Amino acid sequence: MTSSSIERAVILFLEKHSQGTLPFLLGFSGGEDSLALAHCLRCLGVSFHIAHYDHGWRVGSADEANRLEQMATDWSIPFHTKRSPFGNRGELQAREERHSFFEELYQAGNFQALFLAHHREDQVETLLKRVLEGAHLTTLKGILPVTRLGTYPVWRPLLAVPKKTILSYIEENCLLPIDDETNRNPKYLRSRMRTHLLPAISKHFGKEIAPSLLRLSQYAQELDTYLEETTQDYWKTQKRGPFGIHWDLTPFVPFKRVLLRYVLKRFFEGKGGCPSAFVIDQIVDALEEGAANRKVAFGMNILFVDRGHLFFLERPLPTFSEKLEIGTSLVIGEWRWTIRQEEEGGSALTGWRSWWMGTVTLSLPKGEYQLLPPARGPKKKWSNNKIPAFLRSSLPVIGQGGKFVGEFLIGDPITKKTETDRQVLKVEVRHISKIKIPKLLSPFL
Repeated sequence: MTSSSIERAVILFLEKHSQGTLPFLLGFSGGEDSLALAHCLRCLGVSFHIAHYDHGWRVGSADEANRLEQMATDWSIPFHTKRSPFGNRGELQAREERHSFFEELYQAGNFQALFLAHHREDQVETLLKRVLEGAHLTTLKGILPVTRLGTYPVWRPLLAVPKKTILSYIEENCLLPIDDETNRNPKYLRSRMRTHLLPAISKHFGKEIAPSLLRLSQYAQELDTYLEETTQDYWKTQKRGPFGIHWDLTPFVPFKRVLLRYVLKRFFEGKGGCPSAFVIDQIVDALEEGAANRKVAFGMNILFVDRGHLFFLERPLPTFSEKLEIGTSLVIGEWRWTIRQEEEGGSALTGWRSWWMGTVTLSLPKGEYQLLPPARGPKKKWSNNKIPAFLRSSLPVIGQGGKFVGEFLIGDPITKKTETDRQVLKVEVRHISKIKIPKLLSPFL
C-alpha cells in the first residue's frame, strides 16, 4: 500500500458513508496518525474542525497544544482544545474525559461525525488484547470503522491502512508530528503490547501474526451477523414499564447458552456497558436452572431472574407500608400513587404483568375497601401461583374492615355468595420524573 493510498482510502470511505455537507470533527493529538489524517482531509477539501484534548501528562503538553493551534490557524481550520484538570489517573478515566470533551463539542456544534485516526496496527493490538482477555467471540471483530459513542458517530477511515504507510505519508509531505513519549512508556498496556508483546510473539511464533488476527476479526464479524439474525425474536419479548425492563425468555426454552450469552451481551451494551463474564455466567446459569427470585447485582445495577424471566430494575421499586383509603392520589418516595374506583367495563389489567407496566385493576363487589400493606397478603397463594417474590412488596393488598379480602398480583376477582353490583378498583403508579410538575411545586417533592 503506497502513501497515496491514504487519500484513496479516505475518498472511498467518504463516498460510502458521508451524506450532506456538514463539517466533521477530528480527534487530534498532533501525532503521526491524526496529523496524516488532518493533512489528507485538508488536501481533499473536506470541511472539518480540530478537537485536541490535552491530558496534561507531560511537562511540554501545553506548549504543544499552542503549537497545534498555530498550525490549525495557518491551515484556516477551526481549533478546539481543553486541558484536563486532573493529575494522575488511569487510562480509562483519561479516555472518558476525552470522550466527554468530544461529546460537548458535538452537542454544541453541527457535525456529521467524529474522525479518529486508528490504523491497522491499532486493530491488531485490540484483537490480541481481547483474545488474551477471553472476550466474547463476537467482540473479536475488533474496532469498527463506523460506530457510535454516546450521541455522536465515530468514523475511522484509516483502519485498514498500515502504520508504515502513514509514516511514508508523513515523510513525503514534510509534516512534523508531536512525539508523545507516553506511547512508548511501559506503564501503559498499549505501549507494552506495541513495543514488547507483539514483536515477541511474532519472533517466537516464526511469522507475522497480524494477518491471522485480522482474519479472525473477519470471522468474528460473520459470526456476529449470524447471531444477530438468529436472535431477532428474543427482542420482541421485552416490555419496559415504570420499574424497568421485563424480558420474558420462556419462549426460548430449552435455552442455548451461546444465544443467551449473545443476547445478554447485546442487552447490556445497550445499557452502557457489559458486565463481567462472571456476571453473565450467573445470569445464564439462573435462567437454565429455572431459578426463582435470583438476584444479581453488579455496579449500581440490580436484576432478578425468575423462572425464565429477567427483570432489569432501572429504579428502586415502590414500597407501601401504610393503610390508605380509596380515592387517594399521593406521592410516596419517588412514586405517585393514584387509587380509585370505577364502573365495570373496558379492558381488565390484571396480574403481575399489568402491574409491571404501572397499572393494575381488580373486579370486586361494590363496598367500602381500603388498601393494606402487602405484608398482610397471601404468601402461600402467591408462591403457588409463581408470583415473582421481589414484586410482592411493591403493591398493596385489599382490605375490608381491616381484614384482608383480595390482592392484585394474581388478579382473581373477588366474589361473594350474595352480591349485586360490581366495581373495579384501579391502582396506578408513576415515577415522579415522568410527571410534569409545576416548577413552584417540584422542590417540595
